[in-house]
Amino acid sequence: YQRRVHGKQWYQRRVHGKQWYQRRVHGKQWYQRRVHGKQWYQRRVHGKQWYQRRVHGHRILRVPVSHLRQYHKPSCPKTLRPGPRKVLKPRAKPLRERPPPPPRLDAMPRAAARKASTSSTRNVCMTLRQDEWDAVETFKRDLELRKIHAVTDIASMRFVLGRKLNVKRAVDTFFNYVQLLRRWEATRTSDSMVQEELRKGLVHIGGLDRTGKRVIAIQAHKISPDREKQGIYLKAIVMALDAAVSDLETMREGITVMFDMNGFQWSNFSSEMFKMYMETLQHCYPARVKAIILIDSPWWIKGMLKVVRPFMKKKHKERIVMMKSGSPEFKVVCSHEELPGCFRLPVGSPRAADEASHVWTKIEGMRSTNFTYQVEQPSPKKAPPPEPAEAAPEGGGASES
Repeated sequence: YQRRVHGKQWYQRRVHGKQWYQRRVHGKQWYQRRVHGKQWYQRRVHGKQWYQRRVHGHRILRVPVSHLRQYHKPSCPKTLRPGPRKVLKPRAKPLRERPPPPPRLDAMPRAAARKASTSSTRNVCMTLRQDEWDAVETFKRDLELRKIHAVTDIASMRFVLGRKLNVKRAVDTFFNYVQLLRRWEATRTSDSMVQEELRKGLVHIGGLDRTGKRVIAIQAHKISPDREKQGIYLKAIVMALDAAVSDLETMREGITVMFDMNGFQWSNFSSEMFKMYMETLQHCYPARVKAIILIDSPWWIKGMLKVVRPFMKKKHKERIVMMKSGSPEFKVVCSHEELPGCFRLPVGSPRAADEASHVWTKIEGMRSTNFTYQVEQPSPKKAPPPEPAEAAPEGGGASES
């Protein structure tokens, strides 16, 4: 009744208070200036040095900022106080020193130069077909028109080849990918946190299956439903997928994703998490996911899939498969040598730990590689063989007309 009679603004001010209403109406900056004062606001917005120069003048900034307090002490002698005619000398060194230039290889010892040259950037040039090259160039031109210039060549090839040279779908996938990372704050997570999760064996990269697709395994029981960690898990999976989809054949043929559901319990499950990973693999990540295989899934996962399957597309229904690790179908999918380490190595063995750390090594190798592309040159056509000369007519004379 009060909100209807007096209005929405009166009601908000009555319920939340005058300060909340002022901050909502006039904004955070107006409220800070009103509460803390003009000087506090100027120092917060423009910085400490700007404020000191505004208050004390430009001469006092010629001395270090750390020594400004001594001019306000009453015990300081008059000779140290800034006078009207005294000019202070500038500092010999700047406040912020520039970082030293990178060492030159020719000025270093032989062992150090060899180490620096091996850790430098590696250049890899991929050869694309003419239609693929045209699609990648159109994709980059479309993003440049939208003022997006930070997309690398390898990312452009992933998005275009992952969407079968359909540039419109590739652009839509790119924006879905960016929105997904921002929504789960994956861009704010540090690499050390991602490296820790990968060393625990969250993602494993295997070889090729029977159809020539790269096999990637995700251990579902190592994923926690805690929302604060979802950004870390998402970034770890995306970085591992980038390392796996870094060659031209995998971009063209696609990948097979295996979820190791052994040990997965109800406490690890979250509907929001399940939706995020399915959305990532189907609509947000630029890779041709040809199959999603759930290995040793519990009975309640099967029941949930029976409920969800009627609302899925036909191609997505065919790609999600459940099987046991010891079944004949599982052996048909991939050979034992090409399986990821979580399926062919015992849990807790040193080789399994090395296999888990190998994923981060691949990520670092991909980061230190400069990927470029070029168009495939058409092979020169061979000249046709000369035709055999016709035999001369008998008699040696001219042929009859």
